Amino acid sequence: MNYQQAKRHPLSVAAERYKKNVSKWFGERKERLKEDYNPKSKTLTIRYAGIEDPKIIRQLSDAGEVIRWYEIQIAVKIKRALASQLEEKEEGDFLGGFPKDSTGSASVALKGIEKSLGAWNIFYRHLKTERNTIASLITLLFLLRAELLKNFPEAPDFLWPPEEKPKTE
Repeated sequence: MNYQQAKRHPLSVAAERYKKNVSKWFGERKERLKEDYNPKSKTLTIRYAGIEDPKIIRQLSDAGEVIRWYEIQIAVKIKRALASQLEEKEEGDFLGGFPKDSTGSASVALKGIEKSLGAWNIFYRHLKTERNTIASLITLLFLLRAELLKNFPEAPDFLWPPEEKPKTE
């Protein structure tokens, strides 16, 4: 039941919207933006019509890998954080101060958002004709980050594995 509640949470719905919008963004640009994955080297090369500079192609490729990697993971980790948060409320302090799964999942989502923001900024810098559509994706990521931090304020400070506390004698 917690997963279904988490799935309907506005934060989760927004994360799903981001995932769909990213997929749609790449899909609508198949003629101008070519993605070539090399399974041997496990690298993605992204070429955009009119851009020939190898340095820019490498930057776009690296940024594209980041965007594509986190495109799904952000939504998955946000849903898990929300579902775990609901379970933790039901169970009480069962873990006795041990790091919470909800905070850890939110932390992973937050890192994915931060890295995706950086990657989209590279696209924004080099794909001038795409700036309006890229800006809407960046805006959605900023909103996701703000809501995630509101719901999981401890997420930026989450450490795994937890540091051992010094023994006092």
